[in-house]
Amino acid sequence: MDWYFYLLISIGVILILILSITYISFKMAFYSKNKPNENNEIKLPDEDIYNKYKDVIINDITEARKLPFKEFSIKSFDGLTLYGKYFEFKKDATIEIMFHGYRGNGERDLSTGIKRAFACGRNALIIDQRASGKSEGHIISFGINERHDCISWVNKVISELGNDVKIILT
Repeated sequence: MDWYFYLLISIGVILILILSITYISFKMAFYSKNKPNENNEIKLPDEDIYNKYKDVIINDITEARKLPFKEFSIKSFDGLTLYGKYFEFKKDATIEIMFHGYRGNGERDLSTGIKRAFACGRNALIIDQRASGKSEGHIISFGINERHDCISWVNKVISELGNDVKIILT
């Protein structure tokens, strides 16, 4: 009977350990505190990939902040308000809807994209995806929910700019 007690204790400890590791892994990979940049400072991660291009990124963000833009927002299928900034190069030009990567935000990751879009004669819409930038939410779902958001952004652009608008997704 003594061994049975130790077996149950061991199983309990293993289960607690597994649940703890699962929770910590979830928080590290999928959860975002998502604090909007209210004081307008330019924050870059302290990583080599950013440090190599820090001056270029800061310059492009500074230049993008000087450009006129219109704020767009949508309501996601699960009730979050998501935001984007529309930069018009030329009326009736093709529009690039730009989505940032994991743990990024529209301004930091896509300000250089605005410059590129304008150089190609295109308008740009940079998106703060769910759980980033100004957009609501705390869970990053690696495309499971974001795929629906992408369709909603396309529909938003069509409703704002007309059925004949040409759209590129980047």
